[in-house]
Amino acid sequence: SETVYSSLVHGSAQEFKTSELIYRLEVRREEVLPEIRDATARRKRLLTHINNQKDDLRRLRDDLSIENGPLIKSLLEKKVIRCIAFSASNAAGNDIMGGATGGVDYAVLSEGNDIYVHKLRSGKVKQVFSGDVENKHVGEVIGHTSIVTCLYFFGTHIYSGSMDKTIMCWDVDTGERVFIARGHESTITCITVNDIKMVSGSADKTLGVWNSETGHLLRRING
Repeated sequence: SETVYSSLVHGSAQEFKTSELIYRLEVRREEVLPEIRDATARRKRLLTHINNQKDDLRRLRDDLSIENGPLIKSLLEKKVIRCIAFSASNAAGNDIMGGATGGVDYAVLSEGNDIYVHKLRSGKVKQVFSGDVENKHVGEVIGHTSIVTCLYFFGTHIYSGSMDKTIMCWDVDTGERVFIARGHESTITCITVNDIKMVSGSADKTLGVWNSETGHLLRRING
């Protein structure tokens, strides 16, 4: 059998028979494979951690941009804000401002029974969904008749709950009210929405499960 000099086994050049060298290298390979796998797994975890940190930093920069931007400055100067909501769709894509992913460039807030839609970057008002007064006109009320107590912004729809015991859905693109949902017996305290359902909580100690497109009550859960 041929002999060769190699430093791969002991770190310094030594003479080996070719067959012996191949065998020893195979043994060494089996010994280091677990270390390689562990190192690869650690590298993957570190890369994931780094990417998560980058996402967190980007969200913080977005938050600071909003807090220091013209929107918040104008609001603090002019309005007494009870509720504010940013697009849940933007948040799901880790893009609060909506610029990187082509999301919704609006923030929604309430003052009294009025709902305002502001441009995120400029702070300018795009739309106002005004409150209403009971028996002010013939037919159903158009807006909330009491203080808006919660907001949820999903896609291009705004969902608002109020002390008037109703939930209203508004379309930002058309400027129209989509539906009014009745079924609770006290103030609406919270709302969450997905593509299919809307869930609301109320001071009457019940949860309401609704169709998020029509406002039809699907289920009532008593506390």
